[in-house]
Amino acid sequence: MKQYLSPAFVLILAFGLSGCFKDDSTDPSNPISELTATTTLLEKYETEKDKTFVLSAPEVIQTNSTKEITYEWEIDYKVVSKDKELRYLGNKYGELPGRLVISNGDTHITQYFKLNVLYSYGTGVYALAKQDGKTVLSYVPFRKNAEPYLDILRVENPDKDFGKEPAAVHFQSSYGQDVIYLSTKDPNKLFMFEANMMTLLQEVPTPRQGIPIDYITDNGNDTSVSVVEGGRLAGISRDNAIFDNYRFAYSFIPNGIASLSNKILYIPSPRNGYLNSTLYFDNGSGRFVSFDEVSQSGAPKFIFEKELTGLDLVDMDLVQHKHEVVAVCTDRTSGAVCLAWFTPGTYETYGSGYKPEAPAIKDKREVPASAHLSKRSEIEMSETTNLLFYSDGSNLYAYSVTSKGNFPKTPIFSTSPDEVISDLLFSKDEGTLYIAANGSGENRPGSIYAIDVNQKYKPLWAKKNITGYIKQLFERP
Repeated sequence: MKQYLSPAFVLILAFGLSGCFKDDSTDPSNPISELTATTTLLEKYETEKDKTFVLSAPEVIQTNSTKEITYEWEIDYKVVSKDKELRYLGNKYGELPGRLVISNGDTHITQYFKLNVLYSYGTGVYALAKQDGKTVLSYVPFRKNAEPYLDILRVENPDKDFGKEPAAVHFQSSYGQDVIYLSTKDPNKLFMFEANMMTLLQEVPTPRQGIPIDYITDNGNDTSVSVVEGGRLAGISRDNAIFDNYRFAYSFIPNGIASLSNKILYIPSPRNGYLNSTLYFDNGSGRFVSFDEVSQSGAPKFIFEKELTGLDLVDMDLVQHKHEVVAVCTDRTSGAVCLAWFTPGTYETYGSGYKPEAPAIKDKREVPASAHLSKRSEIEMSETTNLLFYSDGSNLYAYSVTSKGNFPKTPIFSTSPDEVISDLLFSKDEGTLYIAANGSGENRPGSIYAIDVNQKYKPLWAKKNITGYIKQLFERP
């Protein structure tokens, strides 16, 4: 039998059901609590691998009512924290996406950011040094408030023997890969490292036992490097670390062997910037040697056989935007220090319409004793301003090559009186000059200074007693 509900009962039931399903969010007595952040996270943050990155969530304001707030942090698309303060231990390199979600149940706020987990070793100044009878490589990061690293070789390769004596170091960035080449004595070896983490890639014994590699460089255009091993030139490919004594097996030098100095200059064309020639100095004969890189044909040849012979090279470097050379030498007969400024010549011959230009001396002069330039000086030159910087003990001097003889008598900068400057290095943009100096201390005698070349040699910073006896600096820009 059918049952019927009275209209009054239906009205009462409908009223009761509407009360059970009331929407609080639209009830004027209990409106939505809206969240507003008082600040916004930065677009990008930086941290270091294996260090805890700390970041606080922005403060929020709630309207209408105060409710419990929850936080959810994501790094690299994974939830890593639900606290108001993020504490993240970076264990993966590179730029990672980040997200913060703040919610009170009614509304939520989402903010995005990026976290760049820096490689262990990056931009900064590196120093090859000797400490406690072993080779060390120290690192001064450019990061603000970062402390210097004393020995990054053994931090990343604790069980490896890197020799008792440092010989040479070179940084090369080419085709997206950064590599550090480092040679040592006792034992005589060449090591190749992946620069970002100092992972050892290859270890190569030198070809001749008892003779270390004491100079490493590259021409800036490929993945190979040139080394000088006891006066002998060799080439090494990054992919195939095999020595190749290819260039100086020529009869123009007695027995086909040159005794090269530890300085090689790659000289671009003044017209198109491409590699034009390579300049060497043969210690055996005391003469400059040039090789034609344009045609890659013929033997290297001596230049300035009458004007610049019988010399010992102190150092040489490029000026005039890398197209000309300044060399500091000593005369083998008189012992006098001399300075030569010259163009090494050009070899452009094929299809360019340009005629080769013969080498030409622009200036040659004996350096007075009052200039404090000697065979013990460390030297660095500016390719753009044509300034020659050189040391005498703890003092640093600057000489304008174009002044042709107006040598300075007073230093532009001095380290501590008990120190001796051991290396000079320009930053990539030539705005900063780095100065390595060794003091009399036994534990960490090596210090590094930085001065602003464009601001009247204003001191920028000094890292005192951070490593052993410094032999050589290099910069990772």
